[in-house]
Amino acid sequence: MKVIADPVFRQEKFIFEETRRGRADFGVGDKGLLLIALLLGGLGLVMVYSASGVLAAKIYQDGAHFLKKQLIWTVLGLFLFWGSARLDVERLRRRLFPFACGIFLLLISALLFGAEINGSRRWVQAGPVRFQPSELAKLFTVVYLSSYIAKKGEGLREFFKGVAPVLVLVGAECALILMEPDLGTTATLLLISAALLFLGGCALRHLTALGLFVLPLFVYWIMKTPYRRERIMVFLNPWSDASASGFQMIQSLLALGSGGAIGTGLGEGRQKLFFLPEPHTDFIFSVIGEELGLLGTL
Repeated sequence: MKVIADPVFRQEKFIFEETRRGRADFGVGDKGLLLIALLLGGLGLVMVYSASGVLAAKIYQDGAHFLKKQLIWTVLGLFLFWGSARLDVERLRRRLFPFACGIFLLLISALLFGAEINGSRRWVQAGPVRFQPSELAKLFTVVYLSSYIAKKGEGLREFFKGVAPVLVLVGAECALILMEPDLGTTATLLLISAALLFLGGCALRHLTALGLFVLPLFVYWIMKTPYRRERIMVFLNPWSDASASGFQMIQSLLALGSGGAIGTGLGEGRQKLFFLPEPHTDFIFSVIGEELGLLGTL
C-alpha cells in the first residue's frame, strides 16, 4: 500500500495508462520539437513558393501551382501527426507483421506495375496520388527496429540472435529498392538501421564488420553504372564539363556563393530563373542559400 500511495509512482502510472490509451502527455521538450517541426514546415512552404513561382507560371499558368500541392501534403501530414500521436503503441507493435507484408507488396508492385520515370520504377499510382513505397519502407524500418530493439535488450549484443534477424528484413527491403534502381534510398535505409542498432546497444565490432562488408559493394554499384560514376567524377570536378554534366552543380555553387552571409532577400534570387534545374525540389537548398544566405541555410 505504501508503494501505491507514493505520488511519483501514481504519476508515472497515470502517464503510462494515458499513453496506452493514446492520449500522450506532451512535455516541454515535445512541444519544443513540435514547434521546430511547424517552423520548418512553414519555411518549406515559403521557399517552395519562392523557388517555383516563375517556373509554375510558365508551365501551368499558375504561380502557386507547386505551393498548393505542397500545402495539401502539409495539411495531410498534420492530420497524420495528430493521429500517430494518439496511437496506442502496443496495438502498433501487434500489427507490425501485416505492416511488413504491406510494405513488401508495395515494393514488389512498384517493380512490376509502377510508373517508369527517368529509367526507374520507384512509384506506385493510387488514383490521383503517386508515391514511393521506399519512403514508407523508411518509416516501417524505424518503427520495426524500435520495437525489436526494445524487446531484445541486451540480446542485441549477440550477432546471430540479435543482429542477424534485422539483416534479413532490412536486406530484403534494400534488395527490392536496389532493383528499382535507387541506390540513394538504399544507403539511407542502411544508415538509419545502423544508427538505431548503435543507439540500441549493438556491439560496435558487429557494425564495423557490416560496414566493411557493405562499403565495397556500394563502390562496385557506383563504378559499374555509367551515370553514377559520372556523378562522382562531376562532383570532384564540375568544371571539367561545365556546359553539360557539371552545369547544375556550377549553377548551385553560384547561387550559394552570391547569397553570402544574409542572402539577396526573399524572392530576389536569380539562379531559379531557369538556370537551376528543379529549383523547388532537388536544388531548393541552393535557392535558400541565395535568398536567405548562410544564416538561412543554417
